[in-house]
Amino acid sequence: MSKFESVDLKRFTIDPAILTQLPLELMEKNNVIPFKKEKKQLYVATNTPEDFELQSMIENITGESIKFVYAESSDIKAAILSRLKIKTIFGSLEEPDYAEFKSIHLVSERREINPIVLSNLPDIPNIPDLVDLILFHAISHHASDIHLDPGPESLFIRMRIDGVLHVFQQLPLTFMSPLISTIKVYSGMDIAETRLPQDGQISVTIIEKDDDLDKNPEIDVRVGSVSTIYGEKLTLRILDSNKMDLKLSSLGFSEKQLNTLEEIIKYPQGMLLVTGPTGSGKTTTLFAILNQIKGFATNIVTIEDPVEYRMAWLNQVEVNSSIGLTFASACRSFLRLDPDVILVGEIRDSETAQIAVQNALVGTLLLSTIHSNSAIGTIQRLTSLGLPKFWISSTLTAVLGQRLARKICQKCKTVDKPNPLMLKALGLTKTKKYYKGKGCEQCLNTGYSGRLVISELLTVSDDMRKAIEEDKKEMEITSLAKKNGFKPFIFDAGEKIKAGITSVEEICRVLKIQ
Repeated sequence: MSKFESVDLKRFTIDPAILTQLPLELMEKNNVIPFKKEKKQLYVATNTPEDFELQSMIENITGESIKFVYAESSDIKAAILSRLKIKTIFGSLEEPDYAEFKSIHLVSERREINPIVLSNLPDIPNIPDLVDLILFHAISHHASDIHLDPGPESLFIRMRIDGVLHVFQQLPLTFMSPLISTIKVYSGMDIAETRLPQDGQISVTIIEKDDDLDKNPEIDVRVGSVSTIYGEKLTLRILDSNKMDLKLSSLGFSEKQLNTLEEIIKYPQGMLLVTGPTGSGKTTTLFAILNQIKGFATNIVTIEDPVEYRMAWLNQVEVNSSIGLTFASACRSFLRLDPDVILVGEIRDSETAQIAVQNALVGTLLLSTIHSNSAIGTIQRLTSLGLPKFWISSTLTAVLGQRLARKICQKCKTVDKPNPLMLKALGLTKTKKYYKGKGCEQCLNTGYSGRLVISELLTVSDDMRKAIEEDKKEMEITSLAKKNGFKPFIFDAGEKIKAGITSVEEICRVLKIQ
């Protein structure tokens, strides 16, 4: 140890401001702690001062010049515990149970982002500031996801805005390791594990009101990693429920569909399913429904993976497969909770389907999502999950099929001359006036701003119940549905095109019409 300086942390008083230089997760994982700063150099205590790779990573994360100083491992752990102010949990700090400390510290610190600070960054910011910049840009432009995609020559940062991926930045590969490591540290993930998929979470606050930090709402960011041939890929899902307008009337449903939905959710029992591909707004619709029916006289329980919207008057449970808490096991226990309404995040397997439908059979309103190509196709999907025909006909009240289409930007809206073949495929005439967005600064030159629902609503009538029990083919059920007023996606889409809300090209993209 002669070539490294050493420090006796038991006899050293660390300035509390210095302790904030490194994230707790990084200190916990690597058993390091900053203890002083002199001449623009941050001194970090470690029992492995020869670990130059760790030193380089910390320099990238902090943007500081780092000097490693040797300290006893037990002293470093005690100092970390002191940082957390949890001495009393362990009693004596001479030989703390570090494994127990790991079980206590599971939640990441809140990440506070100040837009004023970001506006004054140098051309090449340090890694923590770059992370803040990426998060701020995504949140301020209402992105739903951030993708960090490693390639053979560059690291691409893409953001999904209004359902479409856009390239935000292309960075040299030298940024990849420190940037990904920093995000993993912030989200409580294991930075040493680069081969196996991991999940983490960051809590972000945009500081808009300096006078009262409590008025700045927290935004939940879920982080997932996977190893690719070019390195680790990270996906950050932004769950900003604070900016969501959870009202059925504001999602874009037609007046007739809205009135029908509002009647259905008044039923004391039955099953309402929402179907559509990933990212079609199913969860938002279900929580808009719950927001309308919740109250002190209604007992609502949910099982979700993950919990995307936190809402008062709901008893929300999150799936945790590591302890055996699944959709199916939660549904099995819900009937003992005297529920009026049960929300199951997704019916994805036979066991969940059977237990969920059994809940609806005994007098509960069941809400859930399911993957199928259309509202009518959901009946066959339920059958393929092994549900008896009688159960389906007895419980299924309605199926809402939906997609999300981008709305034309009102700042750059202009007259469009769509392809005649597209008009023909949508059943629209050439004589009608159509619109599109030509692109402007406000809509990031996409021509679109915001999204709305394109939907079809199937209500299950008595004659349809009989047809389901008799195992009639989908064509016959479709014919019955149309007689009862069912309108497919293409009808709702056409109405919104004619109203100038969205474009012909966008609807063809969403409905995959060539």
